[in-house]
Amino acid sequence: MTRNLKISLQPLRLDRGTPKEVATFGHLIITLGDDCLTEGIEQDANAPRYRPGPYVSGYHLAEWLVWNWWRLRWEPRPVPTEPVPGDWRDWHCAHSMSAIGAGYAWPNVTVASDGFQCELSSAPSLEPRGVLFRYLGLPERRTVSFPVAQFERAVDDFVATVMERCDAAELKATNLHALRRDLAPERDNPDWARLRKLEALLGVEPDELPAVVLEARLDDAKILGNEAVDELAAALRFARTLPAQEMLDITDRLGVESDPTHAVTVSHSPHLEAWGMTAAGRMGYSLAHQVRQQEDLRHDPISDQRLADLAGTTVKTLQGAGEDLPIAWAFNRKGHSRIVLRSQWSSRRRLDLARLIADRLFGAMLPDAPEPMSPVTRSYSYRQKVQRAFAAELLCPRSAVKEMLNHDYSEENQERIADYFSVSPLIIAHGWQNDEALSLSG
Repeated sequence: MTRNLKISLQPLRLDRGTPKEVATFGHLIITLGDDCLTEGIEQDANAPRYRPGPYVSGYHLAEWLVWNWWRLRWEPRPVPTEPVPGDWRDWHCAHSMSAIGAGYAWPNVTVASDGFQCELSSAPSLEPRGVLFRYLGLPERRTVSFPVAQFERAVDDFVATVMERCDAAELKATNLHALRRDLAPERDNPDWARLRKLEALLGVEPDELPAVVLEARLDDAKILGNEAVDELAAALRFARTLPAQEMLDITDRLGVESDPTHAVTVSHSPHLEAWGMTAAGRMGYSLAHQVRQQEDLRHDPISDQRLADLAGTTVKTLQGAGEDLPIAWAFNRKGHSRIVLRSQWSSRRRLDLARLIADRLFGAMLPDAPEPMSPVTRSYSYRQKVQRAFAAELLCPRSAVKEMLNHDYSEENQERIADYFSVSPLIIAHGWQNDEALSLSG
């Protein structure tokens, strides 16, 4: 069932304020299907009462949406352990409505994108006491996801409504008009859109980085592939991105040979055609389930040798000492591939190799396929989330884990099951805490 995102602003009168605020003041309501992301309790003088949204000036929200459009459209949520405090505050300002300010109590709605699916989280007011409008947030679950095309339509419709109200009040030369005028051709021009997307994945505002930095990344794309460079940008940001030549040197020094023609393949699958159109976790889980059935793996653990066979490589890939690298990858040249794993821990190397299997199976769905490089990173892009869900289900199927847990969720039991499947206990914990394995950390 399709659930449409709607950002509505019902006009209300405002006696005091700037002309822009007066012209665009109203009752803000954001809904996704039956979910209301802006509902809360108004602390009325007589008695608290429910309202589906706050009274705000729509101009400030429209301006924030247009200014941050590229980052809202492409930038995933950061890895919890990665950003320094300054990076997290910067991400929050660009993705959380509560940072809009301008004297209004904005909803605790945060927007993130994995490239194909938009994620909206709605949390209760952080300090409910003493506020005029207390946000309730989404009950039980905090995040809802839907195709990014819906987000684009909802934002465009809302911004158009706000601009029409400004025009009706003879306010036709606002900053919002200028921002929208600059954004439109960027969205329509593929070259500009490519550049803005890369900036957003790097976590910076338009034109914030020196041209030489962006040119270096675009040059890397000629060697690694456009999609691969995007994945590196989302995972490593501009300050720590590995240059293409350095990655090639590491590949030659540490990589282990792999023959893709000897790796596991799947027959025509509807999962492959659904790339980007459904939640990443469901995509990865479904294809891993298909592979397990096809290869007659039942609910048994997968040995290192069998896992290496599925990847078209030797068991040496899993037995290497490894180095402390920020990512893992496979690099394909002239029909041959070399695999570089990033950890000395056996369970992490197994997980990374399983993720590379997923990336190869789903690789045909990428716009520029086939690309030279297949990256495994810690980011929350759609591609990386699919990899994690596939790897978790391939290495330790949920149904088997559920049966072995048998309602005993103690650390000791989880560690026992993790040892049985040769995976990290974190995968077992995430498996039973989140049945769709949508948020496994990299």
